[in-house]
Amino acid sequence: MWNVDTGKQVRVFKVQTLEYLSVGFSPDSRKLITENVDGSATLRDVKSGKDLQHFGKASTPSFSADGRRVLMGGSAWNVDTGKELRNFEVPFGSEPARTLSPDGNKVMTGTQDGTTKLWDAETGKELATLYCLRDGTWAIVDPEYRFDTGNLDGMVALHWVSDGDPVRVSPLAAFKDGHYTPGLLKYILSGEKLPPVQ
Repeated sequence: MWNVDTGKQVRVFKVQTLEYLSVGFSPDSRKLITENVDGSATLRDVKSGKDLQHFGKASTPSFSADGRRVLMGGSAWNVDTGKELRNFEVPFGSEPARTLSPDGNKVMTGTQDGTTKLWDAETGKELATLYCLRDGTWAIVDPEYRFDTGNLDGMVALHWVSDGDPVRVSPLAAFKDGHYTPGLLKYILSGEKLPPVQ
């Protein structure tokens, strides 16, 4: 670690890692996380270099703004205890992208299939699935099947599939009454309680 103003070396951290070193600083810059060769991660005190905590899985860390949670290896962790709080799985074979909201309350995961999911970091409950399609259209669907889209009548890529009849599909517009919720993502992010689906 180097002092940016003086160019002087401040501290050396000895880390056994693979091809490249993955490092992340806490928001207050007092701690850093390093990825280890065995796939785990270590939280270190920047000033002393002392190991503070160990985590079972490592990947590029994403801290909450208060520094109390960190997202790594598809899991949210408690920084103080090193305890895994919740795991957020993605489809097998996907190379996931994951990030933690600044308040540490929500996790977003994205995969190569074009879907992005929003989760509650505390409970692990899925809050919404976001679809972004190649033609520029998009849709958001929550677990209760409320949805929002920028092109309700022209959305041809997404359809509802009936539970009892997988061959029978219906366009999104067919479920406008009772399910179409403009501004759905805004309501979900603000934590607003939505009326039950009719």
